[in-house]
Amino acid sequence: MDDLKAIKIVLSSLAKLAWELHQRAPRLNLDENIIVDSLVDPGLRIEYIISLLDAAVYSKLPQEFSGQMQNRLLTTADKRGDDFLLPLLTWRWDNYQEQAAALVEFIAVLPSRTLIERAGMTLCEIGRQVDEATLIDLIPYMDRFHRLKGFWTWSNSLEALREKAYYELFLETPNVGHDTSYHDPALTEAVQKYIGLRLVSAQKENQEQRKRLSEYQSHLHDLESQLQDKDAVIRELRSDSGSDSKEGRFEERSRILKELVGTMAEFERYATSQPTRSKEIEAVLRRLENLVVSYKVIGMESIGSLVEFTPQRHRLIEGGDLSPGASVIVVERGYLIRDPQDRLRLLKPALVKKS
Repeated sequence: MDDLKAIKIVLSSLAKLAWELHQRAPRLNLDENIIVDSLVDPGLRIEYIISLLDAAVYSKLPQEFSGQMQNRLLTTADKRGDDFLLPLLTWRWDNYQEQAAALVEFIAVLPSRTLIERAGMTLCEIGRQVDEATLIDLIPYMDRFHRLKGFWTWSNSLEALREKAYYELFLETPNVGHDTSYHDPALTEAVQKYIGLRLVSAQKENQEQRKRLSEYQSHLHDLESQLQDKDAVIRELRSDSGSDSKEGRFEERSRILKELVGTMAEFERYATSQPTRSKEIEAVLRRLENLVVSYKVIGMESIGSLVEFTPQRHRLIEGGDLSPGASVIVVERGYLIRDPQDRLRLLKPALVKKS
């Protein structure tokens, strides 16, 4: 049949039949390679042979069978005049760049997934063996494989080699002495500009973070001063004397601590939103936590927790109604406090959003 598309309809079944015959050949006293040899006979069209090979691979036949077909296809390439298959025969060419170029030409001429898998593995093997200068020369060819759509077993290896090659390219200076034919001044210049912009942005963000940190520390200092000014009151509130005014002392203590945990929750929310951890911020948070714990304050669910919505403890920051028990995500921690009867009361509700 001349129409290869029509042939492909039956190739999967044909590959399975060939596998069955291949298994039975030894029992019939036939050469065990007779079936494989017939499937890749040099007299057959190369497009048909490779389509049959793909069918054998993707029909999930034993890898041994498809591997024999593939190896036989490559070793008989010279008999068919299929020179474009030569780059797959060995990765040890004298000129690695020429072999890489041949591999790129191969995947353009004959886009067989099975053979592209082998081509990609071959290119990665080349990349692992060459020196830094040669690896830089391979960048255009690795980029071509990188642009292939779909999943490939060699993708991670290729990306690691591309990263190494670009790193060496950006490090390269006239003093290094690399003898490479591949240069991309525009790419290097673009990366340098991008890094410069990112550095300026990072410095600006760092300054803003330090400013906010200073403001929080100042506010914390003010709150601590308030607590020191009311030290006598606080000591009395923590004592057992004056039982007639226990509730009044508890309310006074709660009023002071409510402002403190509000600052603490806001500060923690800010810290959590940052891409990297800050030792300074964590130190301030530890100071705040140690301070409120000493006054029987207990933190509720941490930021990011998935909890059931409780109107008495949670405040929804987004519009709309929400039924009790619905799943919500904590975006700012809430706090409880123990009263004189050792019961937990709400000091600050947690801010939540719909999950």
